[in-house]
Amino acid sequence: MYETESSYERASLSEIPDAIAARFSESAHWLQQRTVTAWREHCSECAMPKCFSSCDFYVPRADLKCRRFKSGIVGVPHPDAAVASLMKIDFEKWGKLEGVGTLVLHPLPQALKAERADERIARLLYKAPLPYYLKTRLIRRRSARKDRQSLKPVARDTTVLPAAFVIEAYNPGATELVFTFTIRPQPSAGMAPFQQRCVFLPGFNRIQMDFAAMQRASNLTQRFLIQLEPSDGQQGCLIYFGLLDFVTPTAPLPQNDGGQPAPAPAPVETVSTAAVANPAHALPKVKCVIWDLDNTLWKGVLIEDGLEKIRLNPEVLPVIIELDQRGILQTVASKNNEADALAALAHFGLTDYFLYPQVSWGPKSQAVAKIAKALNIGMDTLVFVDDQPFEAAEVGGAHPMVRVFNEKQISSLLNLPAFDVPVSDESRARREKYRTQLTREAALEESGGDYEAFLRSCKLELNVSSLNDVSMKRVYELAQRTNQMNFSGSRYSLQRLSEICADEQYATYVLSCRDRFGEYGIIGFAIVDVLQGQMMDLMFSCRVQSKRVEHAFIADVMRSYAERGFDRFTIRYRQTEKNLPAARFFWDMGFVESAKDAEYSILNYDLVNGVPHEDVVSVIQEGI
Repeated sequence: MYETESSYERASLSEIPDAIAARFSESAHWLQQRTVTAWREHCSECAMPKCFSSCDFYVPRADLKCRRFKSGIVGVPHPDAAVASLMKIDFEKWGKLEGVGTLVLHPLPQALKAERADERIARLLYKAPLPYYLKTRLIRRRSARKDRQSLKPVARDTTVLPAAFVIEAYNPGATELVFTFTIRPQPSAGMAPFQQRCVFLPGFNRIQMDFAAMQRASNLTQRFLIQLEPSDGQQGCLIYFGLLDFVTPTAPLPQNDGGQPAPAPAPVETVSTAAVANPAHALPKVKCVIWDLDNTLWKGVLIEDGLEKIRLNPEVLPVIIELDQRGILQTVASKNNEADALAALAHFGLTDYFLYPQVSWGPKSQAVAKIAKALNIGMDTLVFVDDQPFEAAEVGGAHPMVRVFNEKQISSLLNLPAFDVPVSDESRARREKYRTQLTREAALEESGGDYEAFLRSCKLELNVSSLNDVSMKRVYELAQRTNQMNFSGSRYSLQRLSEICADEQYATYVLSCRDRFGEYGIIGFAIVDVLQGQMMDLMFSCRVQSKRVEHAFIADVMRSYAERGFDRFTIRYRQTEKNLPAARFFWDMGFVESAKDAEYSILNYDLVNGVPHEDVVSVIQEGI
């Protein structure tokens, strides 16, 4: 049920695509019982009524409460769904959906009957020719009655408890929406809130959260609130909610579909309907898994049980080995004594698998931030695995883009689309290449901070060759993984790479690099339209960022086109939030924007003025 206001609003189901509307009807086939939560519009910073006169964001509704949803909660009747009406909500700043928690379960027909009766009453109140004050009083009484129904005590010995809390949501936008779900007990309960980060991808999403996990975190037999609100910085979120209640199913609950995996033991599917249709909307592939130790990587608590009593989690080792084969990096974030934890990792033979392990008694969100910075990868490519709901909530709250799993989901990780990355010789060697990079950084610190002198001492060599069958798979992998230094945002398929390779209009450049510390492997790829003298695509691994490799390559290519008589060289560039910092090297080299449309900028360099001299990196042509 949703809040009844004097401005009773409805929307048509026709504004939702038929395929999405059909997804909302699925739960009616497997749902046996559900709660009937009374949802209402709320403010995450509420201090009413004082805030009504002091808050710059106060916008009065018809009942003078604060408007935090643009049009309130708009009902969208759906005859086949597990709820009488979907809720259409456009969140303003600080908007929060809140309901008084209840564990009173109703058979589905009874729940639908109660909701439809509530909607009929709401419609009558809206149309009734009553004075404003009387209409408002009746609406408030109706709301209070809903709350009283929700506050019925739950007796453990007589009441069937739910299996999970299920959220169904349709995100009509082109980008993911990150929300925080909270179960908040009354202060007198002395219990911590249960929190779970929910990511709603474009399209239909269904997220289930295990009731037992919630009950362990918060005593749900006492009064509690249920809250769902956008994460900071995400205002103006339009979303449609369907089922939003505790449930008991007639059969095992279906897998999650679309949003961020919830702490439930069932395998998780993270692909939304829209993401399948448009892969650009899907979350990036995982680049690093961060493992907790106690009761996650091993069974037991090291500081309490000691090394002799803890046992390696039997589900973990095959996952670690396979992730390593796929080139997905791994590390550790644990609250433990560092020396003891590292000794335990050595005891289990796992030390070499983990880069830059973070073991301390500080917040794990700080450890995650250090790992991301050390490995130079984005937060949205990280996965955090921990058995404790508190740690999961703390990391998820601080870093909403980090995907969080619990220890019961370890065996299902490898089957998720985000972990489906190509396996190649390059991927198998990725961990060692990162370990070598950490050695480079240690050498830089020892050099006294003269970065250019340090780069020269590294004796960087860039080998440039054409795309061929041998390098095809690694270039494909690079195209799927690069974000920070992908200057067109392209994600080439193997078939498309083969077509480009065979097309004489294009010159392809496969870049590999080495220095005195070791091999980087294939770290870049570029495509140039040889007729126009225009670089159509350019991407680099972040492992060579800030090493002037990109400068050396671009200068070498431009020099070859100047020798062929071209008076200018251009680069096609699509700006993204991820690649903008790295793209500054274009302007450092003297490129200027000469044209721009909705998708691309064309960057121009006048070859008549000569080519920049780059001598930090040696460029070696191999059959180009």
